[in-house]
Formats: sequence, C-alpha cells, structure tokens
Amino acid sequence: MLNSISRYLIQSIWKINPTQYKCFSVLSSSNEINLKMKKLIDSQQYKRALEFFDRQLSICNNMTFSLALKACSKLNDYQYGIRIHQQLPVKALSDKFIQTSLIHFYMQCHDIDQAQKIFSSVKNKTVHMYGAMFKGYISNNMPEKVIELFETISVEVDEVLIIILFNACAKLCNSQAIKLGRDTLNRLPVSFLRNPTLVNSAIDMLMKFGDVNQAENLFEKMQKKTLITYGAMMQAIHMFMKFDEIEIAKYLFSQIKQHSSYTYGVMINGYKINQEPQKCLSLFEQMKKENITIDESISLSLIGACSQIGIRSICQNIVRQIPLSQSNIYLNTALIDMWGKSGDINQAKQIFQSISQPGLVTYTSMMNAYARNGMGYEAIDLYNKIHENIRDRVSHICVLNACSHSGLIDQARMIFNKIDKTSVEIVTAMIDCLSRMGMFDQAEKLVDDYEKSNLPNLIMYTAMLSAARNYRHVALSEKLYNRMRLLFPDEKSHLISASILLSNIYSSLGYNQEVKEIRLERIKQFGKNITVGVAWTEVNGQVVRFQAHDRSHPQSDEMYAELVRLSNELKEHGHEYDSSWITRPLKNEETIESVLCGHCEKLAIAFNFIQYPRPSFIQITKNLRVCGDCHRATKLIAKIRQCEIIVRDANRIHHFHTSGQCSCQDHF
Repeated sequence: MLNSISRYLIQSIWKINPTQYKCFSVLSSSNEINLKMKKLIDSQQYKRALEFFDRQLSICNNMTFSLALKACSKLNDYQYGIRIHQQLPVKALSDKFIQTSLIHFYMQCHDIDQAQKIFSSVKNKTVHMYGAMFKGYISNNMPEKVIELFETISVEVDEVLIIILFNACAKLCNSQAIKLGRDTLNRLPVSFLRNPTLVNSAIDMLMKFGDVNQAENLFEKMQKKTLITYGAMMQAIHMFMKFDEIEIAKYLFSQIKQHSSYTYGVMINGYKINQEPQKCLSLFEQMKKENITIDESISLSLIGACSQIGIRSICQNIVRQIPLSQSNIYLNTALIDMWGKSGDINQAKQIFQSISQPGLVTYTSMMNAYARNGMGYEAIDLYNKIHENIRDRVSHICVLNACSHSGLIDQARMIFNKIDKTSVEIVTAMIDCLSRMGMFDQAEKLVDDYEKSNLPNLIMYTAMLSAARNYRHVALSEKLYNRMRLLFPDEKSHLISASILLSNIYSSLGYNQEVKEIRLERIKQFGKNITVGVAWTEVNGQVVRFQAHDRSHPQSDEMYAELVRLSNELKEHGHEYDSSWITRPLKNEETIESVLCGHCEKLAIAFNFIQYPRPSFIQITKNLRVCGDCHRATKLIAKIRQCEIIVRDANRIHHFHTSGQCSCQDHF
C-alpha cells in the first residue's frame, strides 16, 4: 500500500513540477528505475539519465548499469563510463549483457584496445557481442577489422551481422572484401533475402564493387522496393558518370514509380558533375510538373548548373523559381559564384554585401568573380580586408589570378613576396602573372627555384608556353615544349594542347614546314582526337549549342548568310583574318576566312543577329579559350553593331563594349 501511494505521489509531482522529483532519492523497484532511465535516454536526455542513475545507485541492477553505459556512450563521456565500470559488482562483470554494453561503450569512446580486451576475455561469445565489435570497428573507420573478425566468428550469424559485414566490404572494396562479400551473399539463406535492409546493403555493396549486373538482379527480385533501395542503386551515379555510364543511371531513375526530392537530387547533381547543365534544367522542369519540393541540395545543384552555363537570362529564370534564404551562407556563396561566372558582377557584389559576416570561402568566391571579370583592383581591395591570420592558400591564388588577368604585375609581386608559406598552386599563379606580362626570365627563375626542392609541375610549363604563344617567342616555346615532352610523357591531353600552341607560333611566323611536321608528329603520337570547340547562347528562353562549323540547326542557312554579312563589315572596317590561329591544313574548298568564320563563338554571334528584333546584348559561353582572331573580330563587331557582347571562355570572361574595347585589355 505504501509503495502504491509513494508511486502515485511521485508521478503526480513529476507531472506538476519535474524539478521536485529530485527530492525522491530512490524509487520503489529497479524495474521502475529502468523504465525511467529508458524514458530519459529515448528522449535524448542523457545527462539527466546519469544524474538519476547516481541517485538510484544502491538498488540498480544489471539493466540499470547497461542503460547508464549507453548514456555515457551517447555523451561520449569516457571518464563517467570508466567510473560505472569500476562500480560494477564482480558478479555483473560476467553478465553477457553487461559485457556487450561495455564493449559498445569503449568502442564509442574510441578505446578499441579495452573493447578488444573485454571481448577476448569472454569464453562463450554471443552474436550481440560480435555485433558490438562490428559496429565499433565501423564507427572507428576500421572496416578491415570487421572482415578479420568475421572470418574467425564462432557463433551462428544473424541478419544484423551480415548487414554490417556488407557495409565493411563496401567501404574497403579490395580483393579480399569483394571475395568475402560475394561469397557470403551467395551462401545466404533465402529467409535473409526477405529483409529489405539487408538487401539494400547488399545492393550498395555490389554497386561499390562495380558489379552492376548482380545488383540489378537483386533489385529486380525485390517485391517491395523502398526509397532506400532506389537510393542504394543510385549511390553509384558518380561512378556511372565518371565512366560515361549515364544510361544506367537514367534506366534506374526511370524504374522509380514515385519520385522524391532525393531521387531527383541524385540525378541533377550527377548531370552537374558530368558537365551536362541543360539536363539538370530539364529535370527541374520535370520536378515542377510532379509538384516535388525543391530542397537546399537541389537548389545548390541548380545554381551550380547555371554557373556552368554562365548565361544571365538562364540564371535569372532559375533563381526566381527556387527557394532562397538570405541567411543561408552556402546558397549565397553559390549565388556569388554563379553571378560572377555569368558576368553579372553587380548581382554578385550585392549578395556579398548583404552578408553580415562573410567567411573566407565567401571572400574567395567574390574575389574569383572579380578576377574572372578583369577587376583586379577590386579583388586586391577585398583581399586586403581579410585578416592576415586567416588568409589561406586559396585566397592567395585568387588574388594572384586577379592580378594576372588584369596585368597588375607590381601588385602581384608585392603580394607574392609577403606570403610566408607558398604552394605549387601559388607559385604557378605567380609564374602565370609574370609570363602574361612577357617577363619570361623572371618566370623561368621562379620555376628553377621551385624545382630545386620539388618535382617539376606541368601547369607551370603550360602557363609559360601559353604566354610565349601570345608573344610569338618561338625559341622559348620550343624549349618549353621539348621539356614538357621529356618530363611529362604520359600527360597526353596537355601535350596535345602544348603541340597546338607551338603550331600556332610556327603558323604566325610563316613557318609552314614546321607546322606540317609538328601536326604529323601530333597525329602519330596522339591520334587525331582533339577537343572540339563548343559554344552556347540563349535565344527566346532556349539554350542553343554550336560546334565549330556546325550546320545542324534548322536556321543554319540564315546564320551562315549573316556570317557573310558580318565578315564583309569586318573587312570594311580593316579586319584581316589571322591564319596563325588555324592549326590544320586547309581543305580544297576552304579559305582562311571560311575556317575562322566557322569558329563556334562566331556562329553563336551570327545566330543572335538573325533574331528579331536585333539584340543589343549577346552572351556566349564556350569550352575552349577564345582565339586571337575571334577576340579581335568580336571587339569590332560590338562596335560596328553597337551591341554589348559577353563571352566566357575556359579562362576568363570578356566584356566586349560598344566602344570596341574588351575588359581583358588583351590579357588573354
């Protein structure tokens, strides 16, 4: 009777005022203590659970101690857990439940040796002890230990152990893990394969192994596929994209009956990673039709896709349709990057100034925006606002690139000399800056000094060779090219680019025989594969894509007719086509003019001019650097047609003004 009254009073006081509950030092039974402990732990009140445990210590049982250890594990309170271990009665130390709890606690607190010591001391181990060890190894990033222990296991395994084993094999992906994972899966009882969590982990493991066929077989056999099942199949979308297996990802996506933000997010991010931004935007349109919520991760991917396209009107259209938060630093930083890459520096600046406490990443994003758009002084001013103690490698590179793109060599030298700890990227940025200004002796000295204590770096040589091409410095170009071939024989794509640069120099000087020889050498070594120039522009809300000499568009005849008109206007205003930018022999029906007029950015410009009304603003993005002939021609077109033209190439953004000048000041 007294116990019942006490329990009633305690419960009543708890409901009215929980703080008064502390005055009751003990409850009537260990069962009630355990229930109370469990309730506090389930509600994540771990500290209160331990405070309560201390007050009830005199009547605790093994379950109470286990719950207290669980609370310590959640809090990662190592000292408190050791104290509980020391307070355990001798008899409790032989209890399997207590032993398992201790293993779990020590694993959670990263004392692997103590966990292994307890596990080794147990003669008749239980499946739960193995589970605690497996989970502990995984949480401590030691998947290889899971495999070692599994191969010596002395109990009948359950589904939980198999799930953890598959996770460990997926993390390792070495030959031992792949063999064990596959063998274990093939030996599993049919009943195990009815467990969707186990099958999901098996699918994830197989996808990590690259065993798409077996993963698909499991996927097809599952009667009740969950979102996690589809997620397990789609986790390897990065692998598919990397190995150009986009169709597999598309197939998996098409098999999903009811899509979610997650599945769309995986696909959109995958297309973004694979540099297919237009497909990102197509999926976005599909999402809207299905009324699927646009979450933060999708917003970031869409902003990233817009950054790749780099066209203001597309950016504006997407930004209007996605949820934005002024307080979200990730979204704001991504937006600064997007507007910078689309040439709208005012929008980027407005967002930057709206951030009350910009971090270093936000500063560097804004500095990059200035750098790409030829605003070196503004980038330097921003760099100087960053406290010296928090400037890092990236911020140094950003400001040096800004100086390089604006021809600010004195400022770059001052900044470089003040940097305490340089890196290969910082040195490369300074070499690029010196080379662009024709200071090749100083650039070479910097390379030599760097190589006294470091391995040669390919990008340093590429930066110098690119600048040497602009200055038509043939002797230096030959020297650099030959050294690149010697030092970096396996860098095929870079050597192809270097060969083309050297060919440009020979062509500009009329060395036709050398042009022919280096082209034959390039084909012999690397084949005829070269990166095709591609440009895209926006007309009437649609992104239009052109390759060099493209005639696939329905309006090609009109576009080429406009090219003829533009070419005539250019020649009337003194433009002479520069054959040095042609790196292959002319075909019978070709002329220097027809080849250079076929460059993708010129096609995009002509396509814009056949629209009605005739535009006063044109924006183009291309995958390669703009050639010298296109650069001179575009300056003149902007002036003749009184049309502002923005071209983003692989290196920077060119603002061609109606005055006939370019924002790059010819530092390209």
